[in-house]
Amino acid sequence: MKQITIISGKGGTGKTSISASLIALAQESGIYTIAADCDVEAANLSFLLPGLPHYARDYYAGQTAIINKDVCTGCGACVRACRFNAISYQPGVSIPIINPIQCEGCELCRHVCPADAIDFKKNRAGMIYADTINNGRLIRSEIGIAQDNSGKLVTNVRLHARIHAQDSHAEYIINDGPPGIGCPLNSSIINTDYIVIVVEPTPTALHDCIRLLTLLKKQQIKHGIIINKSDISNQLSHSIEEKAAEYSIPIIGKLPFSIQAAKALAQKQLLHTIPEFKQPMYDIWKTIRTYI
Repeated sequence: MKQITIISGKGGTGKTSISASLIALAQESGIYTIAADCDVEAANLSFLLPGLPHYARDYYAGQTAIINKDVCTGCGACVRACRFNAISYQPGVSIPIINPIQCEGCELCRHVCPADAIDFKKNRAGMIYADTINNGRLIRSEIGIAQDNSGKLVTNVRLHARIHAQDSHAEYIINDGPPGIGCPLNSSIINTDYIVIVVEPTPTALHDCIRLLTLLKKQQIKHGIIINKSDISNQLSHSIEEKAAEYSIPIIGKLPFSIQAAKALAQKQLLHTIPEFKQPMYDIWKTIRTYI
């Protein structure tokens, strides 16, 4: 079982469109493939790869304080101790109230409470879903409002994907990773066999691509670059190629800018089904397979 992760330094480069097409190409060639949407804060891979629900599981991360009103004396020690302003008195109420969004679960309030009236409960931070798609499974998630620990959620999504891959003897797991270089990105690329960086020829994308290359240089994971919308700036496309050469990273594909592609994607049509993208996408998939 091999794992491929598609990432980008910034959002809007076409990463998810390319990910969906590569997943579909693998599945259409008869390879049972597990897809994982690791862009958990903006999970949208299922728009292009719709399927039938297989299961939905609660995802828990962190903890939130709760006050036992039968035990609390209303002394206010917890209110004074909390540095996140998560505990306060409300008009006409003698027992402090906890704001679950502001509570960091640090447990200081528990330690200062003389009546031992504070406990903690696991925080339901979102959901993890498994969908049955064409010749494979899609693992995706939904993070709750004002929830953090998205890196941990990525880890859980990938764990579910790996379990499905082992049970089904899948040849590939293809991860649609998040943009940026933060915790979710690091959770997406660890233990990956090959990384695809999608970059567009714009100043911001080039800047963020360099940040990614600097990060990946320390990871010692094989990776290649796809230049999407490569013809919108020949000068910046050339700059991307120069930077790739500097880091000894291969350019594994170039895709043109296309109004037709934008219209087709809006209709949930996959990239490789558009005539001008069929051969380039097939060549990219073939190239990736030679590297892993």
